[in-house]
Amino acid sequence: MLELSNQIEIEFKNLLTKEEFQNLCHAFSIRDTDFHTQTNTYFDTPDFNLRDEKIGFRLRVLDGRNELTLKTPGLDAHTMVETTELISNEERSLILEQGFIETKRFSSFSALPPLLHAFGSLKTNRTEFTYEGGLLVLDHSHYMQQEDFEVEYEVEEVELGRKRFLELLSKYDIPLRQTDKKIARFMKAALKQRG
Repeated sequence: MLELSNQIEIEFKNLLTKEEFQNLCHAFSIRDTDFHTQTNTYFDTPDFNLRDEKIGFRLRVLDGRNELTLKTPGLDAHTMVETTELISNEERSLILEQGFIETKRFSSFSALPPLLHAFGSLKTNRTEFTYEGGLLVLDHSHYMQQEDFEVEYEVEEVELGRKRFLELLSKYDIPLRQTDKKIARFMKAALKQRG
């Protein structure tokens, strides 16, 4: 079931309070039924080799679709290179039951360490819609007994995207916050929980 895609992802993100999240949902007439659920399971070596290289590897499960995605740094802090391979339900179930993935089984990821271990899952309720020439995403995520709210803006061009994202935050009185990627927030919580 090899279906492969490579893309450059340019995105801006900002953590939100619950109230800011609800205000944006109201401003854009988002209903509960506009959200879908996706679950990301994150993988790394036991000593976090991928994290140290600013690389992310996940299995994302959506309705009727299972994606293995490798994220590597792009040209700047807002850019990532994504390589995604679709896998079958059987492959997904095997990986989740075992709690690890043998990367050599997938040609796209054979350069990674041979065995990556699951560190847990992050469940997100997401809605996305076009906004000012990009894609605006509102996420409510649950992981490691925590929850957070986030807005993301995916664009084709960095500078114009940055300008429109900052204008959006300003319009809705949302302060710009230093916001780590989901995998970084998840790993930070996982390490804290492990002590």
